Amino acid sequence: MDPQVEHGILDALDEAIIFSDSDGTIRQINRRALELFEIAGDEFLAGPRVELARTIALQLEDPEGFMESLQQLRTDPACELRLEIEQVLPARRHLRLYSGPAVDSQGRSGRIDVFADISVSVRRAKEIERLYEQARSAAESYRGGLLPDGIPSVPRFNLVAHYIPAADGRAVCGDFYDFVPVSGGKLGLVIGDVCGVGPRAANDSAMTRHSLRTLAMEESDPGKLLQRVSAQVRAQIGRDRFVRVAWALLEPETGILHYATAGHVPPVVYRAKTGEVEWLNDGGGLPLGAVADGGYGTATTKLDAGDMLILYTDGVTEASRSGRPFGQGKLADLVKQYGVGTPGEFIQALRRAVGAWVTDGEMRDDVALLVSQLAPDTAIDEPVRELVLPNEPARIRDIRRFVGGFLADVRAPVDTSSDILLALSEAAANACRYGRKTDSWSELRIQCRLEKPDVIVSVSDEGPGFDPSGYELSRLPDPFASGGRGLFLMEQLVDEVDIDSSRDGTTVTLKRRAFGG
Repeated sequence: MDPQVEHGILDALDEAIIFSDSDGTIRQINRRALELFEIAGDEFLAGPRVELARTIALQLEDPEGFMESLQQLRTDPACELRLEIEQVLPARRHLRLYSGPAVDSQGRSGRIDVFADISVSVRRAKEIERLYEQARSAAESYRGGLLPDGIPSVPRFNLVAHYIPAADGRAVCGDFYDFVPVSGGKLGLVIGDVCGVGPRAANDSAMTRHSLRTLAMEESDPGKLLQRVSAQVRAQIGRDRFVRVAWALLEPETGILHYATAGHVPPVVYRAKTGEVEWLNDGGGLPLGAVADGGYGTATTKLDAGDMLILYTDGVTEASRSGRPFGQGKLADLVKQYGVGTPGEFIQALRRAVGAWVTDGEMRDDVALLVSQLAPDTAIDEPVRELVLPNEPARIRDIRRFVGGFLADVRAPVDTSSDILLALSEAAANACRYGRKTDSWSELRIQCRLEKPDVIVSVSDEGPGFDPSGYELSRLPDPFASGGRGLFLMEQLVDEVDIDSSRDGTTVTLKRRAFGG
């Protein structure tokens, strides 16, 4: 090719091009390179490549790192090098460098360096990231408005509620749950979801929750309550929208449950005495707001000691793998297998099973869960309370608040509560730091039990586990050791620390005498 034509082609490119021969002597620099680095071609042409490299390095955010990367070429001249670098002089830019062996039009072998300005792409990516974060924050704000602030303390019952957001956390899918105190010491349990996503779905969910809370004070019959709520929903939202709801009215003293559903997946009960799974079927009315008369009926059942009631949204049964739903059959299998445990254990097992089922581990729909268990006969006078939440350091405050509420409810002494909460903070901090999965969503399960005269608090994570025998809890660890101080502090604050660790996770159990009896 004619050298002038070749120079013309190189000068027309948007990328900066520098070609040096096998001896490291620069043979070509195109116009874009001169503009990008504000250099004079005559100053570097026929000169050593390393001099130009030093000049370029002085214009970068990390000149030492740039020069260290180029050292690879000295040991392996034929290697290919790809870098992203940040230029600060003469202007702030993001550059992508490709450096590799090449042959010019005259047959000379050497090396070509190509600098592409990717500043626009980087700015666009940052803007997308900002918008994503903004959307995620908005989604969390809306989602927080759909859920109650806490879980009520109910005599004889252990309640656990949990919300699992879809893989794309930017959208609000309208799933919700709530606890509604009703006269006579009864408690309304409600779970539901609204068709659609986004702020409109969130508003519809909030309106439905408010209507249920308001009308439940006047109407105790679940079927009649849903009929009245449906009329309000129909008047407030468009005819093309509707709300699916399951409402259960619990009598804690007797274990009697009155319930009704509106287009919702049926609740399920694990019967502790027989080990059987029972689907609660009230005949099933239409979703709220769908028609003027949804045909809602009321059904009644009784929960015996150890029985577990599970309310869930269709994000569980409709979770898909290659077009195949998770289904009620697999849900029934899980209920039968884990219904013998606690509500927190069941929720974690269900979340793992659904997460393993869906394609690429991505949840496409939100999931709301509300699980209630009538305390077994041996634990009637020994309150148990559980919390399941994402394994994130920001949640330690929520854990302290949850356990602190339990300690207050059981009338634990103030100094004892302070020691337990401090030990709990150490256990939770360790779980957040070491107990997270690297490739998927991770959760913590907190359980509080009163076994007079002791209070027992456990923190369970899903991390890779560790060997606790390597730590002597009764002695202060070496100040230069990488860990162990938190475990030592726990040992000083409570009467007993038990650590059960395996590759499936770690449970740290703290036991402290709280009462004189």
